Amino acid sequence: MRAILLAWALRILCLSKSPVSTTKKGIIVIQIDGVSYESITQAIKRGYCPFFRELQKKGYALNKYFCGIPSITTATEALLMYGNRDDIPGFSWFDRKEGIFIRGGWGSSMRRFEERRFGAISRPLFQNGSCIIGAYSGGATLTNFSAKSLDISSLRASILKFRILLVPFLNPYRFWRMNILIVGYSVLTMLRAIKRRSMHFFKSTMSELLMRIFLTDLASSIAHIELWRDTPALFINFSMFDKVVHEHGTDHPMAYQVVSLTSIYCKKLYESSLKSKRQYEFILYADHGQSDALPFEEVSTLSLVDVVAEAIDDPTRSVLLTFGNDKPIEENLTSNTIFLVPSSSIVNVYFSESLKKPLDRASIEKKYPKLLSSLLTSRGIGWILVRDERRQRLIGKHGSLVFEKGHVVDRRGDPMQGASDEPQTLVSLARFAQYESIGDIVLFGAVIDGKSIAFEEFHGTHGGFTGPMVWPFLMTNSAKLTKILELSNSTEHIFKTIRSLRDY
Repeated sequence: MRAILLAWALRILCLSKSPVSTTKKGIIVIQIDGVSYESITQAIKRGYCPFFRELQKKGYALNKYFCGIPSITTATEALLMYGNRDDIPGFSWFDRKEGIFIRGGWGSSMRRFEERRFGAISRPLFQNGSCIIGAYSGGATLTNFSAKSLDISSLRASILKFRILLVPFLNPYRFWRMNILIVGYSVLTMLRAIKRRSMHFFKSTMSELLMRIFLTDLASSIAHIELWRDTPALFINFSMFDKVVHEHGTDHPMAYQVVSLTSIYCKKLYESSLKSKRQYEFILYADHGQSDALPFEEVSTLSLVDVVAEAIDDPTRSVLLTFGNDKPIEENLTSNTIFLVPSSSIVNVYFSESLKKPLDRASIEKKYPKLLSSLLTSRGIGWILVRDERRQRLIGKHGSLVFEKGHVVDRRGDPMQGASDEPQTLVSLARFAQYESIGDIVLFGAVIDGKSIAFEEFHGTHGGFTGPMVWPFLMTNSAKLTKILELSNSTEHIFKTIRSLRDY
């Protein structure tokens, strides 16, 4: 009956099967946003993920890998889907080539960025396939429900473009179940918010609720439909864990409950893939991990804006903590503003007059002699990255590193105290330091009592280079991919191998 209902719904909405022959092997990549290797192993050990343990018994290997810097979704997904993560310095940033601010969830800027940066790539990973709730489309043409696609100009265009979203709602049981859950939990959350006298609690909890009940459930439903349509490539992002851990930390009971729920969705997709006419490579992975965190203002008597304003000591300049704006670059250039653009535990600092051409350390210190030294005295700031003529310099509280052409060429003191000093960390930092679109100054959160400092109101953080945030997990039974994982934990090598698995 369910199959008949689904076939009927697809026919009504003019949704057809994939034109790619089912003799071609497919690939399914499930991204569980923000789950470190440490978190997933703990969840399995405590019995929250019986499906993952079941996969291990079937020969799936659970591995950790180094996701690189920044340890952030927009960078990792770009490398997975297109093979290039260069000049993506955060989840939010000012792109000097495009002349605009970009944020991972903003449809218009992401669409423009993806088309111009990756449009010439001939074989993106999900070409002829489907992408559900990705930061990018990955070239998906069968179904694309990503940040790029969310820039639409009319209701009619919306309905035509996203008519697949109507399929689950043609199932009366699912439609009413979702609405009853949303309404019921909304009332309960409002009552709890009134009791706590906290509008922030209501907003954050409702955001989490809608993500959990609506987007995840709907995304899973669409993924099942895509498998029924024989999509040759499927990407789906489950982002509940990332949201919950930002709010509550990595070891909160709710984080384990979310992992448990996500594993159920993964199991159902795995079972659907086995019923498909097409054979699939089935890959579970996280785009980055998360480290336990303290918000900056919990360890600083001043806000970050006030810290920077005090260090500059120039009343003519405004300091703005922002995710960006959609103003023309000419207006931003003349605004006499210092933009602090946070991405969890990274802040890219842009001087308005240098949005086209970045400033180096000498120019900054000529204008503001005390700026860098004052920033470094702040308890919540661990490291500062600046350009130094043709080199780049990472300054810590206990020393400094100098990078040139992607390599460490000078080291003074103990600059990496409190962070990993492994070769892959230094290589990734050196590469990151060369990005044109990083800020004139880049701030990295300190590590205090084992917790990383977040520049947003987070108790779980990522983006930087400290702790579990740079060590996510990957599960696969692909012999080819497993062999690479045994030889290297490099994201570049691993994702290149994943892209080579496509057979369509």
